[in-house]
Amino acid sequence: LGATARGGFVRFKADIPTTISKGAPDFCSVYVVNKGKVSSQRNSIRAAPRVSPLRSQIAAQCQAQSVAAPKPEPPSQRWSSSSRGSDPSETPRVDNFRSPFARGGIGNTRKSYADLSHMSMPDSADISFISSTGRRSIDYHPAIPARMSNSSADSYDHSFEMSRTPSKWGGDSFGGGMDHTNFSQTSSSSYSSLGMADDVEAEMKRLRLELKQTMDMYSTACKEALTAKQKASELQRWKMEEEQKTQDSRITEGSAMAMIEREKARAKAAIEAAEASQRIAEMEVQKRITAEKKLLKEAEDRKSRGGGGMSHEVRYRRYSIEEIEQGTDRFNDARKVGEGGYGPVYKGFLDHTQVAIKVLRPDAAQGRSQFQQEVEVLSCIRHPNMVLLLGACPEYGCLVYEYMASGSLDDCLFRRGGGPVIPWQHRFRICAEIATGLLFLHQTKPEPLVHRDLKPGNILLDRNYVSKISDVGLARLVPPSVADTVTQYRMTSTAGTFCYIDPEYQQTGMLGVKSDIYSFGVMLLQIITAKPPMGLTHHVGRALERGALLDMLDPAVPDWPVDEAQCLAEMALRCCELRRKDRPDLGTVVLPELNRLRTLGEDNMQYCGTIRGGGGGGMFSSPFQSNISRPHAEMTSDSSQYPRSVFSSRAGDSPMPPRRSNSSRCIYTHTDTAKYIHTTSGMVEMGVGMGVVAAALAVVLLPWLWAAAADLVWRPHAVARAFSRQGIRGPQRHFFAGNLGEAKAMRAAARAGEAMDRSSHDIVPRVLPHLRAWASRYGKVFLWWSGSRPRLCVGDYGMVRRILSDKAGLFVKPEPVPAIVAMMGMGLALAAGDDWARHRRVVHPAFAMDKLKMMTGAMAACAGEVVRAWEARAKAAASGEVTVEVGHWFMELTADVISLTAFGSSYRQGKEVFLAQQELKHLAFAAINSVRVPGMKYLPTKANVRRWQLERTMRDTLMAIIDERLSAAKDASVYGTDLLGLMLEANAGDGGQSVMSMDEIVDECKTFFFAGHDTTAHLLTWAMFLLGTNPEWQQRLREEVLQECGGADTPLHGDALNKLKLVTMVLYETLRLYGAVYMFVRKAAADVDLCGVKVPKGTVLSIPIAMLHRDEEEWGADAGEFNPLRFRDGVGRAAAHPSALLSFSVGPRSCIGQDFAMLEAKATLALILRRFAFEVAPEYVHAPADFLTLQPLHGLPVGLKLLDPYRL
Repeated sequence: LGATARGGFVRFKADIPTTISKGAPDFCSVYVVNKGKVSSQRNSIRAAPRVSPLRSQIAAQCQAQSVAAPKPEPPSQRWSSSSRGSDPSETPRVDNFRSPFARGGIGNTRKSYADLSHMSMPDSADISFISSTGRRSIDYHPAIPARMSNSSADSYDHSFEMSRTPSKWGGDSFGGGMDHTNFSQTSSSSYSSLGMADDVEAEMKRLRLELKQTMDMYSTACKEALTAKQKASELQRWKMEEEQKTQDSRITEGSAMAMIEREKARAKAAIEAAEASQRIAEMEVQKRITAEKKLLKEAEDRKSRGGGGMSHEVRYRRYSIEEIEQGTDRFNDARKVGEGGYGPVYKGFLDHTQVAIKVLRPDAAQGRSQFQQEVEVLSCIRHPNMVLLLGACPEYGCLVYEYMASGSLDDCLFRRGGGPVIPWQHRFRICAEIATGLLFLHQTKPEPLVHRDLKPGNILLDRNYVSKISDVGLARLVPPSVADTVTQYRMTSTAGTFCYIDPEYQQTGMLGVKSDIYSFGVMLLQIITAKPPMGLTHHVGRALERGALLDMLDPAVPDWPVDEAQCLAEMALRCCELRRKDRPDLGTVVLPELNRLRTLGEDNMQYCGTIRGGGGGGMFSSPFQSNISRPHAEMTSDSSQYPRSVFSSRAGDSPMPPRRSNSSRCIYTHTDTAKYIHTTSGMVEMGVGMGVVAAALAVVLLPWLWAAAADLVWRPHAVARAFSRQGIRGPQRHFFAGNLGEAKAMRAAARAGEAMDRSSHDIVPRVLPHLRAWASRYGKVFLWWSGSRPRLCVGDYGMVRRILSDKAGLFVKPEPVPAIVAMMGMGLALAAGDDWARHRRVVHPAFAMDKLKMMTGAMAACAGEVVRAWEARAKAAASGEVTVEVGHWFMELTADVISLTAFGSSYRQGKEVFLAQQELKHLAFAAINSVRVPGMKYLPTKANVRRWQLERTMRDTLMAIIDERLSAAKDASVYGTDLLGLMLEANAGDGGQSVMSMDEIVDECKTFFFAGHDTTAHLLTWAMFLLGTNPEWQQRLREEVLQECGGADTPLHGDALNKLKLVTMVLYETLRLYGAVYMFVRKAAADVDLCGVKVPKGTVLSIPIAMLHRDEEEWGADAGEFNPLRFRDGVGRAAAHPSALLSFSVGPRSCIGQDFAMLEAKATLALILRRFAFEVAPEYVHAPADFLTLQPLHGLPVGLKLLDPYRL
């Protein structure tokens, strides 16, 4: 039941819930509900009876009344009269049943349900006030349909059946004689008047409203419960995600810790190895000290016994200064034959013998120690290939040697004073003699002797050109236990001559017997080439790769045995390996080969004639050239027994038979001649059949030949005519080769010419001499030919800007040569179209400025290692100054930086890639300047085979780096945020546009390995050159670095580097004058109008950056000078055009790594400027050269002076 809505003060009578609760049977439970809650209840005290007690009473009463009851009216009449309205005095209608919920003034006439026990009901009638669904049941009203629950519907139908059918009204429930009046009178005590119906309806409305409100509240509660459940689910899901993230972080942290532990283990192993080496070195030092003490004790014992000590101490003939003055005519300048770092050398006579006297210069550095060392060494050794020390004057530092009439090997090779040319037979013998003497020094007992200054100037030749080693003043003794090892050497201060010093000895100061092997290798190359030592190993190596060693050999010797010379050159290059362990052993490898060559020379000594002075050939030798220059096999001296006509076609009228060679021999006999004639007659018969086959092949190949003829003849003629009509001319095209022959000749002449002045920065005549010559003749825009392919040289800035800013795909990159593809891969630098856009989307985030700033620490750490190595070498020198070849250092530095920051590796891991790319660069340069024949790249030529080998090596190395990253990310599923990590993440994608295949990742690795290593190294090298030749700018930059970045101990950070305005200006000026990339090329993808010039499809456009950067109309009158102030207002205002600086290109294909390169260069220069003052070494030769990238031809030696940090 619903509680009443009226308060206690308003309600005067008992409310309905209270009344029903009191009158309800004791087997019913009554619940009063208020606002959705049970406010009170009354529980039942017994179970409900099976049959209601009212039924029997009602049945008995109806039976008693049925006897006297009159015949009832028809139901239709009764209901019709009542429906029309009746008098108030008439019997009440059936619809006046009083509801148990009615309110009114019935008073005591209201009866309880217990008092109705005398009423008779059907068996199925059951009075229920609460339905099974919780809704109240009401009494039946014949005029108003009752609201009854499903559970009470059956009982209702059974109890009040009479209301449905008139025939059942009187016959079934109340008897046939029961009339309407009697029924009204019988039920008058239980029902109220009709007026109470309104109250019932109002109450029902109120209850329905309360029920609706309750249901609304229930619905709201359900919604809130559902919302709470959803929130709980989301909370649980968030909790699980957080737990997963925590787990991933824990796994990542575990992987990182594992990597750290591995690195710690490696570092620990390295430290332990270093400590072990140090302990071994200390043990060796201790052994040596013990041995020296023992020797001193023995010497003292011998001295105490007398006689023996004097003979041990005096080992040489002592001359007085008067004897030496008399022998040199008081040091007459006419007797002066040379001068070195030790002092002048005079020719004289002592003891009626011609001698050479070397006099110590008073200001010679360490001259006294060198004197003592040379006396001690030469006085106790005797060897036919060692200069003989005759005596000395220790008071004045004079050394007396046997006189060597032919002077030094250096003078003879370069023919100073018009000397004779040394034949190849004597050169081979000299090489073997030097190796013999050097091996004698290295096998000196009890301790090996290292010369330390082996060079042609210290090799003397007597009148018979027998070589002898001199100048052992820098020689050092090495403990015998470590003489032949790799890891342990004697620590000394670096000494020797630049270009001959062992690089490993130069870096570490660790001396060993193989330090002389490096110097000997350089000297061997000089003996066969007669060229300066600067960069000689590089050029000979390139010549061997191209198969053009004959161009490198001394042209004064006309009949070089090229095969033997090649063997000697290859062995010399092995001697010049950067690492000691890679150099061959002198006694077991080098000397046997040299003895073989000496034997060959001695066998052919009869053909070299006598050495004579003057120009020309320099000897009377055989007119025959090397065996590889002959069209047939070489003949031996045994062929002299045959008729003269047998070799007249090659030997002419010379009576001298050709020399013998160990490389290839073939003897012609009469039998061979007869066989040749018989074979020739048979071949004539076969020729007829071969002609038919050739005709068939001609028919098959006719279309291909027609296309080739069109490419070689018709199309070049049409293109040349089209440009000629527009007023664009150029050099005359030659069939098949175009203008490549002229260009190659101009390049060779420029490279062989005199070196540039250091103050001159006009590199175009050396780098692009052919374009400079043609531009001066035909204008800024002209046509030239690379084979049958037209090239339009574009020297106009307006056209260049139009080409580089193209976004419609009209100007694309031409197809690169296979060597360039092998070197760089089809990465960003060479990709085009959608591939280029897809790759750039993947790669670009790795070079965002925020990430670049995070890389500053790694860049500074790598550069710091280089600076510390230079500091160690400078501190080891007494003067605090040291000379280094900075190009080599910068190559390793930039390789280490790009490996660490972009690929998470190191230079050592990617060393094979860097070395292979340098070799491929020279192969590519040779291919670019040669005629490209279709299909040639598939043939197994020497260059192609080498290219394939290098490609496999690079791929194996890169895949090892990639596999290592994949293994590290296997558990954490995190590849990293560097360049390699982004590419691997793109490779593991779900097939979107940014997915990269593994081959594409390898190609991009090649691109960034080369671009981040080679070009940045050359930028730093040329910046050091410009600052070394402009000390005032060097000081200005040092002051800026100290102001913005702090002292030498202050760590660098990205924000400070971005404030280095002067450093940035100098780097931009370096890029303008000595940019690594000196030319761009593009190809017209269709017939296009280029600023009024009609360019046919397929024309290659050459953009000479080096020439454009020196255009006075664009850059001003000082375009050829070093003036960084032109960039003080930024790059866009440095020239007439905003995009005049083309070093990093412009437009959509601009270099993605330019910020990376600039930041790395700033960090490196800042560290160097804080610690050193430097200048270009005097031996530097200013000769910029082009090998795809611009670099110094002979390297860049720089003198470094350590600065005092407290004075900065």
